[in-house]
Amino acid sequence: MSSVVSKAMTAIDQRQPFSSLSDVQSLMHSLQRLMKIGLYYPDGHSVLTKATGNFQRDLARVARDNSSVHLSLRNDQLFLENIEIPRTSAFTNELVSILSTLGIDELEIDREIEASEITSFLQKMLQYQAQVQSSRFFQQIDFHDLPYSIRITQKEFLTTQAATVSGKSSSDERAQPSLEQFMERLQKKGVAGQQLARCRAVMESLAAKDVADIAPQADIPHVDWQDIEMMLIRITGEEQVGPGTGSTSSADSLNSLASILQALEQHTSVKRSKEAINLLVSMVKNQPAGQEEGLKKISPDRKAGEKAFPVVPLVKLDEFVRLNHPGKIQLSKLFAPDRREELGILLLQLERGLPLDIEARIFQSMRNILTSKLDQSEWEVLVQGMKCILRRVEQTRFASILKIVLPPLRRSQPASSIVLLNQIIDDCSPQDLRKVWPHAVNELIRLGSRRAPADFHYLCYRVSSLPMEAQKSSLPLLQELDSFQENTVAPDVCSNLQPDSYQLFSLLLNTSLQSQLVSRIIQDFTLHPPGETIETVVPFFDKKNPLHVQFLRTYLQQSKPHAPVSVDAARLAGEIIAESLLALPRENRSESFVLKAISIIGELHAEAGKPTLETIIESKRWLLIPEWPVMCRKKAADSLRALRRSKTIRKSVS
Repeated sequence: MSSVVSKAMTAIDQRQPFSSLSDVQSLMHSLQRLMKIGLYYPDGHSVLTKATGNFQRDLARVARDNSSVHLSLRNDQLFLENIEIPRTSAFTNELVSILSTLGIDELEIDREIEASEITSFLQKMLQYQAQVQSSRFFQQIDFHDLPYSIRITQKEFLTTQAATVSGKSSSDERAQPSLEQFMERLQKKGVAGQQLARCRAVMESLAAKDVADIAPQADIPHVDWQDIEMMLIRITGEEQVGPGTGSTSSADSLNSLASILQALEQHTSVKRSKEAINLLVSMVKNQPAGQEEGLKKISPDRKAGEKAFPVVPLVKLDEFVRLNHPGKIQLSKLFAPDRREELGILLLQLERGLPLDIEARIFQSMRNILTSKLDQSEWEVLVQGMKCILRRVEQTRFASILKIVLPPLRRSQPASSIVLLNQIIDDCSPQDLRKVWPHAVNELIRLGSRRAPADFHYLCYRVSSLPMEAQKSSLPLLQELDSFQENTVAPDVCSNLQPDSYQLFSLLLNTSLQSQLVSRIIQDFTLHPPGETIETVVPFFDKKNPLHVQFLRTYLQQSKPHAPVSVDAARLAGEIIAESLLALPRENRSESFVLKAISIIGELHAEAGKPTLETIIESKRWLLIPEWPVMCRKKAADSLRALRRSKTIRKSVS
């Protein structure tokens, strides 16, 4: 296992714990379903979209305040966030097989990963697995086209191409290419000339040693090739080491080095890596670990008058650190990075057009910062930086920046993306408000008002203040954003809808989200009717009927706060009531909303109002039995008389 994995495991230990084991199990179940569905359903299919959404939800639950989730493979055991996943299911064994086949030790997934990136990565994983399994020779996959939100740590295989292709097992045939490859690696690290020759002599002398002559080292911890390289460079840099020229201490070091090299491929625990480094360093210094005399030893090369420093064994330093080590909370406060400067630099870089690969890295760094909790000073840097960018860049560039900044903030509490937009457009010019308008409306539609009602309604008010012509011209840009592309509307987007926002939602009824928005508006009007007309029409409303949708659009467009219903909206309401009353089943004609509709129809100036009232009064079954209940016929007669009086008055006035 590489040192990279050891460092990654240390980082995992310091991460925030996840909420519960059930969240981990739910994430594994979502991943299993997503991998199976991805084989049979194309991108964009509703089943695949739902499975991807469930995986994103469970991923965020497991990550909590962390920016990513780690999935690792250690000794054929699967770990999610440092918790072992029992290999009791077929899917767990299958996932272990895939990771082993591809040589993946660790997989890190950002909590804000996009749906398209998830499906693309899983498809590539299965393709790479098939590629490796169908190959006749050993090959290590180069994951060069992964999304920036997914990072992997691969095993490093030291098998040469010649040994793999030929399939020969002779140690002599394998030794020479491996040694040459090792020398090349040392040369790349800057080792040259006489020191490189010494290194070759050391390795050749080790290869010539008989295995039986090598002194066994009890319980040698696991090390990697980088540790061996560093030790070899230190040995050859300090003294001549060759056959017959080494001192007793150097011979012991070489003997120990040979033992470690022999044990290098053994499977040992990662937690012993530190002990291995201590052992290597102590041998290089010719100072056995735990030697007490080193406490008072003074270097013989010290010049006269030079201050003496005691040589403290690493074991003693280890013990001191262990006894005086501060807690994780103190360390986190002490070494907590100040991200304000980094955030400011990233925002400054976003103003300029940069190459795509550089922009991708900047966007990834921004996402890593925004997925974690921001303190007040960091939030202020973000707000001021976005205000500055809004004033300086054109709309297309600002749109690309908002697409990176807003999604990671959506899951924050409260809805920080809406809070950020409110603060960005505070005191901005109409031209700048026009740049923000599509993205602000997109966030309103996607998030709704439940988490931050006051911020939601204030943002509705601000975007509705843009002139209607400017809103209409920005509508195509809005329809390119994710709420429309994914057909996603928050259940509470129209909860307690304010009259100031009526015209905005009237405009949105001309988009592809019309059906969902109509349902949510009617639901809100049923609970909180803004007037008698709406209260009367709502029980008859059918979102699939074009006349009903036209009435709702007209009502929202022409109504003002505390103003009466417009003539056009009243006329359409009368037509809806008249048409619906005649189609009403007989068993529903005694309901209270029916009596109210009959009493108001004469006031709405609908052309079908009078014929409908007459039908209610006069229609009979079998020429004898009235079709409508007595109360309905009385209400219809009263409403018909009121309608005739109003017509007489209008004629006399004209």
